Amino acid sequence: MQIIAVSQHLTRGPMDDTIAELGITYPVAVDEDRDTWDAYGMRFYPSWAMISAEGELIHRQVGIVIVDAAIELIEQELAKLS
Repeated sequence: MQIIAVSQHLTRGPMDDTIAELGITYPVAVDEDRDTWDAYGMRFYPSWAMISAEGELIHRQVGIVIVDAAIELIEQELAKLS
C-alpha cells in the first residue's frame, strides 16, 4: 500500500512549506487542473479517498480524516490482499 497526497495548490511553494512544516514524507502530487479529483468524483475540500492499485475508488469521504476510522478501513483493505 502506498500513500500519495494530491493537492490542488496552484504553486508548489506554499505546499512545500506546509509539507516541510508537517514532516510529511510520502509523495505529494499537484492536481492543478483537478483531473484526479474529477476522475474520482471529489467535489468538496477537505476530502479524501482510498483508491486501489488498479485505480478503482474504494472509499470517498468529505471532511477531515478521522484517524481511527481511516486506520480501520486501511486494515480491512490490507486483510483482503493477504
